[in-house]
Amino acid sequence: MTSFNISIQNMTCAGCAGRAERALNALGDTQSIVNLATHSARVDTSISPRELQQALQAVGYPARIDKVMIQIADIQAGAQADTLEREIIEHPSVTAASLNRVAQSIWVEFIAGTASPDEFLEIIERAGFVGQVERQGEIQPIRNMDFRRAILAALLTLPVFVVEMGGHIYPPIHAFVHSLIGMDLWALMSFLFISAVMIWPGRAFYSIGLRALLKGAPEMNSLVALGTLAAWGYSTCVVFAPDLLPSDQHFLYFEAAGVIITLILFGRFMESRAKGKAGAAIERLIGLQPQTAWIKTEDGFSETPIEQVQKGAIVRVKAGEKIPVDGAVIAGESYVDQAMITGEPMPFFRSIGDRLIAGTVNQDGTLDIKTTGVGATAMLAGIVRLVQDAQATKLPVQKHLDGVIRIFVPTILFIALGTFLGWRFLAPDAGVNSAIIAAVSVLVIACPCALGLATPTSILVGTGRAADLGVLFRRGDGLQLLADVKAIALDKTGTLTIGRPSVTSLYQSHEHASELASLQSRSTHPIAKAMEAMARDSGATLMVVQDFRAERGRGVMGSIDGTIWRIGSAAMMSEAGISVPDVTSPKAASLIYAAKGHDVAGVYAVHDEIHPKAPALIAMLKQRGIEPVMITGDQNAAAQAVADQLGITTFHAQTLPADKANLVKALQQSHGITAFLGDGVNDAPAMAQADVGIAIGTGSDIAIESSDVVLVAGDPAGVLVAQKLAKAIMANIKQNLIWAFGYNVVLIPVAAGVMVPFGFGMLNPILAGAAMAISSICVVSNALRLRRA
Repeated sequence: MTSFNISIQNMTCAGCAGRAERALNALGDTQSIVNLATHSARVDTSISPRELQQALQAVGYPARIDKVMIQIADIQAGAQADTLEREIIEHPSVTAASLNRVAQSIWVEFIAGTASPDEFLEIIERAGFVGQVERQGEIQPIRNMDFRRAILAALLTLPVFVVEMGGHIYPPIHAFVHSLIGMDLWALMSFLFISAVMIWPGRAFYSIGLRALLKGAPEMNSLVALGTLAAWGYSTCVVFAPDLLPSDQHFLYFEAAGVIITLILFGRFMESRAKGKAGAAIERLIGLQPQTAWIKTEDGFSETPIEQVQKGAIVRVKAGEKIPVDGAVIAGESYVDQAMITGEPMPFFRSIGDRLIAGTVNQDGTLDIKTTGVGATAMLAGIVRLVQDAQATKLPVQKHLDGVIRIFVPTILFIALGTFLGWRFLAPDAGVNSAIIAAVSVLVIACPCALGLATPTSILVGTGRAADLGVLFRRGDGLQLLADVKAIALDKTGTLTIGRPSVTSLYQSHEHASELASLQSRSTHPIAKAMEAMARDSGATLMVVQDFRAERGRGVMGSIDGTIWRIGSAAMMSEAGISVPDVTSPKAASLIYAAKGHDVAGVYAVHDEIHPKAPALIAMLKQRGIEPVMITGDQNAAAQAVADQLGITTFHAQTLPADKANLVKALQQSHGITAFLGDGVNDAPAMAQADVGIAIGTGSDIAIESSDVVLVAGDPAGVLVAQKLAKAIMANIKQNLIWAFGYNVVLIPVAAGVMVPFGFGMLNPILAGAAMAISSICVVSNALRLRRA
């Protein structure tokens, strides 16, 4: 299956998002999550993007189309050019393509997010031509179009609004218009002005809303369309067919239709601006990537576009410049500011052999770097993908909301119809105009948008803020559960300790440094690397190892010169029937044994310093009511010493990877929601078992892939930031939901006129439209507070 994010157009409320999601999921072998806040869908599918586009178009929410112009050198008319054009048109993401042989270029339209211009360049190169991208991108940002529409609607509506509403406040206005052109002509001009508003800037309400209504799937645009058409239709009847209405009911409501459309358009513009700020984290991350790099060539160093930098290239970065690629330092030393990636405020000293991340800043020295990752393969691109995936996620609470949203608009239509009939037959003296005002107010004031935006906007802002602080949420379930976590199991090595163990020899029957280095060189475990380094310092040379095998949580074994060597824990030796000598272990150290055949050849003490932030981490977890439990494969004495230093009352030592998962399961049964924080391959089973798996970003790829949350900086204290943000995001979502539900529950009855019997007046549809526009803005604005969390 292929995964990608596609942008979806015309979605204005949660009902739209729900219909788009159902249309995609109705396709075979497709799973999708549609996000209203980002106007996008995360799709996992085995079918072509073109089929996805057809499904979305059928329900009125087409995918956004990107356009690119590619210049093609030396292409002429003929079969070869025709074949190239046909191959590009047949690309599953392409919706249209046109080859201009005179201009020697091809214009390609493709579904945004499902392909890149590089893919078209590859097709061109395979055909034997050289292509170059000329321009790419959207035609115009959505919020700019919303603003222009709102301004146009306001200019057309303003004269009608001033005369109609201003005349009630200051009667001489009506007298002036009457004396100047007459009220009949003014009524006709009002009809023309507001009809223009509905046909031009407001046409989307009708083209989308009425089509959805006819398909039996009404949404927010349908409510606006029906409400404004009712006000416009009644007023049009007064102008052109007044005899159809009682003489005392000749009132015009053109200004209500115009102002409602204008207010909602302004509301959408402000909402899209706010959502633009909400999604600024992705733009910031993408903006960290430098566009050029200084590459070593035969003639020295030359500035090269980042797209042309290849893996293995030597890149020079001067003081004050951003590092353009992932790589390892091969020359020079400097302090590097990684705050924009990891959230760590202090710069790190980097010298030969140290790894660097694209987007970080070289502060004072000159560094030569051998490229290991660039563009899509760089860590920065991976972070962007993780943040995009997190923002596209759907929390369990949102899945419950979807059912409510699905019936919301049909329910409002029934309430509006009931309101009209109720006023018409239960209060006939009020007149048909009162019934229309009440029904229009109900249609216009109802706001499914606020419900639909309550969850995704908070996730959008919150996960962006988390990325700024070096925390990446990979899955929505983990975010929601982390907010209410009751216990957290922590690995010891590399999590509560610094993960750079030192090794000292306690006993050796004979020299075996080369055998030690040879076996441990085949392992990636931190202890193995430390023992290998110690052996190499003793002058070891690597020997041939056969039948190498690593036993997780125990050790390694292999054959050297026909003899079986084992390096590992006392448990590993015991299973092999090897007796270990009685050697006193230093405090907080673990014992590792090396055995030749069935005899112990050496005993080593492995000591790993406590992570400087671990004591504060444990203390803060306790303060928040979260029970810390240490689970380690280390020996009991070493585990006890670390637990005593950190104040951990519950710990489990000498555990295998499978045992860790069982211990996490026991914690879930005794405490409830449980998280696991670790960094190694042997932590993956426990992370998979935990409700929330949290990986140290400097740990193994397997641990990171098994996790729900990644701490990019490699700082275990980042779990406190992650948990605080998760609580803030979930609290923000609850606030948004309370507002969204409360707004609709309170104001819909008011719009229907339930307060009239108590001496209050009817709610003007203009105020209803303003309230509806403001409700969505309030939800988005509340979510934006998470940027300061």
